[in-house]
Formats: sequence, C-alpha cells, structure tokens
Amino acid sequence: MCTSNIHFMFNSTFYRQVGGFAMGSPLEIVLSDIFMSHLEHSVSTEIWNTLVCKQYVDDIFAVFGDHWQVTAFHELLYSLHNKLTFTLEFEQSESISFLDVLLKRRVDGSLSRGVYASPRGQDNIYT
Repeated sequence: MCTSNIHFMFNSTFYRQVGGFAMGSPLEIVLSDIFMSHLEHSVSTEIWNTLVCKQYVDDIFAVFGDHWQVTAFHELLYSLHNKLTFTLEFEQSESISFLDVLLKRRVDGSLSRGVYASPRGQDNIYT
C-alpha cells in the first residue's frame, strides 16, 4: 500500500507513481530488506541441493550442482511476484563476479577470490 499511491512533482507537474519506492526514501531500504528476507524465506524450502546460497540486499549468489536446478530456481523466483526481474549470470572460464568480488573455481572445487574490475568502457556514469 505504501508503494502504490505515491505523488510527486517534477518540473511543476504532479505525477502519481504506480509502483515501487520513491528514489532516496529511507523507507525504501527498510521495506526492501523486509521483502527480500521474506522472499529468501519463501524459497529456502524450495532450494534443491544448493551448494551455496547467499543474499545481500537485492543480490543472490547461488551455486547449484546441475543446470536444471538453476533454471527451476530462476522460474521459482519469477513466480513469486509479477513485478520482479531476475537476471542470471553463469561462470565464464571458471570465474564469476558478485558484489565487485571475482570468484574463481579451483580444480579441487574450492573458490578463490579477488577484486573484480569491470572492463573499460562498461562503466556507466549518470548525470
């Protein structure tokens, strides 16, 4: 209810936001955290043989044993709320980034970590 009827003014014109949070609102952080905790609890019983599953704010890092489990987990997340968008990223050359950390899979299956630096030209600057 507190995210579906927000009014704001921009360039002397009033607008009504139809969903989501007002940018920069302190309430956004609290409600997002509550929602993501609820989401994590909802799917925790549906995670099949997950090797690792960690959530930080609105990012989820999960390691599965089989490819079909990744697809099923992704479909489960989409089924929980029609306004949510989830993207999948798969490891490339035994490595993947998560929260500016570069994780590399070693031959023995363990993970090494380092600092992830985005490729040049990929950084976005908003003004």
